Amino acid sequence: MELTVLGKYGPFPPAGGRTSGYLLKIGGKKILLDCGEGVFSALRAFLSPEDLDFVVLSHFHYDHACDLGVLHYYLENRGRKGTVGKPVLFCPSDDSPFARSLSALSTFRAVAVTDGFSCEEEGISFSFFRMRHPVPTFGVRICSGGQTFAYSGDTNVTDTLIPLLEGASFALLDGAFLPRDKGENKPHMSVDDCGGFARKYAVKTVISHFISDYDEAEVVAEIERQGCIPAEEGKTYRV
Repeated sequence: MELTVLGKYGPFPPAGGRTSGYLLKIGGKKILLDCGEGVFSALRAFLSPEDLDFVVLSHFHYDHACDLGVLHYYLENRGRKGTVGKPVLFCPSDDSPFARSLSALSTFRAVAVTDGFSCEEEGISFSFFRMRHPVPTFGVRICSGGQTFAYSGDTNVTDTLIPLLEGASFALLDGAFLPRDKGENKPHMSVDDCGGFARKYAVKTVISHFISDYDEAEVVAEIERQGCIPAEEGKTYRV
């Protein structure tokens, strides 16, 4: 199992950075987790986009989904030149205009997910859990060959993180806030919230969704103090 960080910032990046997007390789399959600003270009450094098997959008905020349209243009263009398969697009059931436009893109086979939805596709098991965020947002648990990967997407602390993380061997969590800025009504967890879950479930954890207004050195130091791994764009983590 390999996780490559394509983009790690939210809701907008610093100069030269990218918002949320991650490439997961598991069970011989290639899965794009979110597709924010700059992610399509970063993806091309690691594989040909037509080789993607699955795309998972945790939610329809621009910093997680805006480059899906660019990926669509690429696949549409390649389709005119030959046979290109349709990646499965897992995305929330959401009736916003932005969600409707992306889920209708012809180059994907869209599958709408709801809380508790699970399925098996091409030997990979997917299970989705509703997270705590202002729009419909789903964490995903991906299993193959005895390995389990958990991705929270954007969320504050919520009980559905328990089934998401139990027994996982690798996790990617949203830790946008430093501890001093955490709050019950915030849309994201804090770094120490993530660290607590990582220790409780003994799961190797990468923390991402950096806020570019923070001093990044302070964020990295706090993540490492929690015993977790700070996301680094362009870096691949293996389990």
